[in-house]
Amino acid sequence: MTKRSRAGRRTWVLVAAALAVATASVLVGAAAPAGAETNGSWSIFPTTVSGQLVRPYFQPVLTAGQSYADSVTVTNQTQTAATFNLYAADAYNTPTGGFALKRRTDHQTAMGAWIQLPITQITLEPRSYEVIPFTIDVPAGTAPGDHAGGIVIESTTGTTTVHGSLAITALRAVGVRVYGRVQGKLSPSLAVTGLSVAAHTSVASLFGLGAPSTVTFTVANTGNVRLTSKAVVTLAPLFGGSAGTRTVTVPELLPQNAVTYKVPFGSTLTYGQLTANVSIIATGSSSSGSASTLVIPWLLLLVLVVIVVLLVAWRRRKHRLERAGSGPVS
Repeated sequence: MTKRSRAGRRTWVLVAAALAVATASVLVGAAAPAGAETNGSWSIFPTTVSGQLVRPYFQPVLTAGQSYADSVTVTNQTQTAATFNLYAADAYNTPTGGFALKRRTDHQTAMGAWIQLPITQITLEPRSYEVIPFTIDVPAGTAPGDHAGGIVIESTTGTTTVHGSLAITALRAVGVRVYGRVQGKLSPSLAVTGLSVAAHTSVASLFGLGAPSTVTFTVANTGNVRLTSKAVVTLAPLFGGSAGTRTVTVPELLPQNAVTYKVPFGSTLTYGQLTANVSIIATGSSSSGSASTLVIPWLLLLVLVVIVVLLVAWRRRKHRLERAGSGPVS
């Protein structure tokens, strides 16, 4: 660690709190639109003009090599003036499948790079709003399908907490989603990958009294449109029918994103092969996969072997005694 760090270097951490969507039209003054997702102090949402339906997010139809124009509204609902950073960002799925936007300081490669804003910072007076125009410049040769991102307003000052020698400042941010669809052939496609089943060993399972199991699998969006799906997970032993079925609701996955699940099952009487089947169903696409594992009750087998050996030894001894007792009488 450098001397500057030891002296308590200030580290700025950007926390994207409530990357939400505003869902109503512009009102008089700076009140947040009815039903809007805000942090209670400021908000950002698609601009609505007279005669136009309220938009919960941007959903433009785009053409490769051309530009699309629109505007976004930002509001300051507080009693004091406030300054914000304004930026566009690429979207991605978190490990649990949530929708997230890259930070302002991250490298933007898709929608975050295509959206052109006229300003990077804005100051709003108390209880005021401003409409900001922007364009989406789609590069020529862009692949058809869904390309997601967002427009974010971020506080320029935040809350600072001290952890040892580091002072960490958290900056709040609110974002509106942009679901751009580049015209062309759409190919919805999901895949089940990384499927495995594991039986958890215990003393009871070693005696053949059953073992809890976990099915692990990944749902990957291998197509070019965003998809919401359901996963049906079935676990079955070699004998005795199904051990149970679980249904998992998979949140909206963006193209080329994935989410991994671990689905637990209760104790299952298993002698030999234990098989897991996963089926994914979405609009325009489905996929399935299976995986197996061997579950052997070793202690039960050992007990059975010992019993068999003792029975064989007892029968042999009995047979010898019977032969000895049936010899000639003197």
